[in-house]
Amino acid sequence: MGTLFRRLRKRTLLDGLVLVVALWGAYLLRFDFAIPEESVRSALIVTPFVLALQILALRRYGVHRIVGRYVSFDDLGVFAWSAVAWLVPMLAARLLLPDGVWRIPVSVSLIATILAVIGLLGVRLGQRLHAEVWSVSPSLPGETKPVLLVGAGEAGAMVARELSRSNTDLQVVGYVDDDPDKIGSVISGSFVFGSTEEIPRVVAENDVDHVIITFADPAPEVLQRIVGICGTVPIRARLIPSFLEVVQGTRSITAFQDVEVEDLLGRDPVNLDTAAEVVAYLEDRVVMVTGAGGSIGSELARQVAELSPSVLLLVERFEGSLFEIHRELSGSHQATEVVPSLADITDAARMQAIFDRYRPEVVVHAAAHKHVAMMEENPSEAIKNNTFGTKLIAEMSGEAEVSCFILVSTDKAVRPTSIMGASKRLAEMVVQQCNDMYENTRYVAVRFGNVMGSSGSVIPIFKEQVKKGGPVTVSHEKVTRYFMTIPEASRLVLTAGAIGQGGEVMVLDMGQPVRIIDLARNLIRLSGYVPGDDINIEITGLKQGEKLTEELYFEAEDMELTRHPKIFIGRPNGHRTLEATMANLATLVAGGTEQELRKALSSAISDSRLAGSAPPPPRVSRSGAAS
Repeated sequence: MGTLFRRLRKRTLLDGLVLVVALWGAYLLRFDFAIPEESVRSALIVTPFVLALQILALRRYGVHRIVGRYVSFDDLGVFAWSAVAWLVPMLAARLLLPDGVWRIPVSVSLIATILAVIGLLGVRLGQRLHAEVWSVSPSLPGETKPVLLVGAGEAGAMVARELSRSNTDLQVVGYVDDDPDKIGSVISGSFVFGSTEEIPRVVAENDVDHVIITFADPAPEVLQRIVGICGTVPIRARLIPSFLEVVQGTRSITAFQDVEVEDLLGRDPVNLDTAAEVVAYLEDRVVMVTGAGGSIGSELARQVAELSPSVLLLVERFEGSLFEIHRELSGSHQATEVVPSLADITDAARMQAIFDRYRPEVVVHAAAHKHVAMMEENPSEAIKNNTFGTKLIAEMSGEAEVSCFILVSTDKAVRPTSIMGASKRLAEMVVQQCNDMYENTRYVAVRFGNVMGSSGSVIPIFKEQVKKGGPVTVSHEKVTRYFMTIPEASRLVLTAGAIGQGGEVMVLDMGQPVRIIDLARNLIRLSGYVPGDDINIEITGLKQGEKLTEELYFEAEDMELTRHPKIFIGRPNGHRTLEATMANLATLVAGGTEQELRKALSSAISDSRLAGSAPPPPRVSRSGAAS
């Protein structure tokens, strides 16, 4: 606090000196540098009073708090209002006071005000110039990396200033910008070379190390275009953090990050404004999350913990992942008791013990085997875990009168061609049947597409393949998938529990599906390589159970729009009882053949494409940029 007062006192003294010089300079200009003796005596008398009036006006509008190195055009209004605040009383005194030493000539008041504003601004602009030019920390000699800024707007200028005054190895060589009025100009000391189409030329002529995209929260299509241009060089592209992160102080404007392939997917995240509803059914409740160590389960656990449940039960059978999520949450949410429960959801005795001891009020069931190819090799395990595990937890929830049971499902459950999809479709059917059986529990299933960054998803696999030098493997040129982020998927799951009435399958409007081969090409370009030249794309052919395109719902589900414009509810036109089906599957899981199991699944799911389907013959080809 003492340091702040000293700085403010120093600024006030400097401002006072500027104001005195401006007043006496006005007298000199008014009288052609030959001030009459009577006016000198008048100026000596009025100077302290005028100075006091001006200092009060400056303090009233906060001019003394404006730090010189950060002064900008936006601050002009503060100086203008301060000038008006002292000029009006000075002119009033001239008009109302009788003749004498107290009357300041009108011309002196006007000239003094103009000189004062110029002086006050000039001092601060000088401080800013000193901070940006003469106080720049020199970069380490011989280690500078030339960078090109894409975007010569306010954010770009801010980045250039921060890099120039910081001790960094990055040196701005200039900008490119698609605004024709900016091309050829100099902004924050750097030249605007041309439009973004000129990136390859500017990079080559200036030996640029990488480009920095300085747009604030750019749209995916804008990023796609710029990354595509950079990919022709090729050159690495980076992004500035979001303005929200900068304003909140969590990151600096120069905390650059690589453009990730997730940024190019072309679908804006869906924000679900349901905080009050979600809090209402989770706050102060005992909430169980199964599969709590997985990609989705761990994020669900994080979001639930933020809503202050009384107890958060983390059910997970893998010790390492359970240890990590428990350590993370128990250290950051003191008001919630976080309980790690090492358990297999198919172990009836162990799960019953957990239900009896903790009496969960909300169950979020995320535990599942989800890898399509792996489940094709191990079909009985898929049914045992995904179907019978769900049945066990759902029935225990009903018997314990859990208020809400939420099943995390998948788009692969729609007209399933894979064992994994079929096992999840049966899980949905089990949940819908339980909704009819247990009147005190609401059962809701949530269905969505691929989750970016989850274990085993295509993007981490592509990154690993690029790191090894390729090839990047794609099953088919036309294969498409829906994508969403892990936090977004988790919000949808929790929202379903808030708005679901029971028996629904909730589906998120996921926008347009993405071609996987385009995803592969973009990731190769982002890594600084040219598809087909540096790293090949290999077409391997669809695997058994793999679809060319995914679907999110059946026509028979009669999709309805909820009050959330991006969430749909599917209400199936009825479902049959599953007792005979489940009994038959239990027998086959215990000792049947794979063919018998597939036939049983096909007969249980009317739209299944498992029966009689054979995997397409593998096709292997090399595909470059023109594929």
